[in-house]
Amino acid sequence: MLDPGKGQREGGKNETLWWNSRMEKFTRYQGLIQATHQKGVKQAPHSNENPLQELEFTSLMQENKKLRSKLLELERGVEDLNLKVQQLWSELGDLESEYARMLAELGAIHD
Repeated sequence: MLDPGKGQREGGKNETLWWNSRMEKFTRYQGLIQATHQKGVKQAPHSNENPLQELEFTSLMQENKKLRSKLLELERGVEDLNLKVQQLWSELGDLESEYARMLAELGAIHD
């Protein structure tokens, strides 16, 4: 699972800059993917004329794979946390009922 305090310790401004650079790369990647899918291409363009573009495409594909994995991990964490919230609300309801019962019992004893 993720370290919940990690981002805060590393410094908010640097982390924001890092995420912004990732988002810029992702946006470029999305444009490249859309263009290649429109042409029916599902892999890096094979062009000896522009090896840097092919390298960037490969790099962005790897970054996409990492981000998708991270997203899946975060989605699983959200599911786990939502389940925990439901369990805690249920437990709270049970405890409130028990508290009300005990108050009523205490009132009956003192009457």
